[in-house]
Amino acid sequence: MVGAYQVRMKSPTSWLYAIEPAVRYDVADSDADVDDTGSTLVNAGVNLYLSSKAQIRLMYESQNFNAEGAESISGVRTALTVNF
Repeated sequence: MVGAYQVRMKSPTSWLYAIEPAVRYDVADSDADVDDTGSTLVNAGVNLYLSSKAQIRLMYESQNFNAEGAESISGVRTALTVNF
């Protein structure tokens, strides 16, 4: 499940084209017949659009595994994406 909402800036000369808060929630189970094989992934953050073709993503990600004793993975992810 993904939720996002883009807010465009009103000033055409602004260095920031739009701001987009986003949240993502994923549940995966590679083998439903075997216990404790699934995981849950949660992302939350913001996308900063420098133009309609370039953006910076700042997201916090946390992945939790159902297996007993498995450690969760979490951290900040960043990306600069450009399309031509």
